[in-house]
Amino acid sequence: MIFYKALKYLAFLILLFGVTIGCLYINNHIQKIAAETYDYSNYILILSFLYVPIGLCLGLPQLLAEWKKTGSWNINVTKLIVLGIPALYISGYTYIHYNIPSLQLWNSVAVELLQVKATVLSNVILGYIFITSFHK
Repeated sequence: MIFYKALKYLAFLILLFGVTIGCLYINNHIQKIAAETYDYSNYILILSFLYVPIGLCLGLPQLLAEWKKTGSWNINVTKLIVLGIPALYISGYTYIHYNIPSLQLWNSVAVELLQVKATVLSNVILGYIFITSFHK
């Protein structure tokens, strides 16, 4: 029993680190292409949602626990609206800031949200919120 649990955690760890390394590789590759072509529009768009799979992986154990339950699938729409829409907005804020001026925030807030750290963190949160919104 302990061996099975340890194997399960090891598989989860490999998946999580594999997805993380894959996201970092894609980020690095797209950033190099953007630097060579001086066209950062695709980089900004891809970066807006690149790290969502990490959040999906973090919520996977909860989804698998729900999978074992009986009943029909439901979606927690309130969670998606109240938590998901702000996370989606923050995730895509860099793209919004440069392409949709009517949705920009004040400069003091915008400066913080334009940092890559804010985008990555909101991507992970968005992925986690999305996958944990499904339940039985």
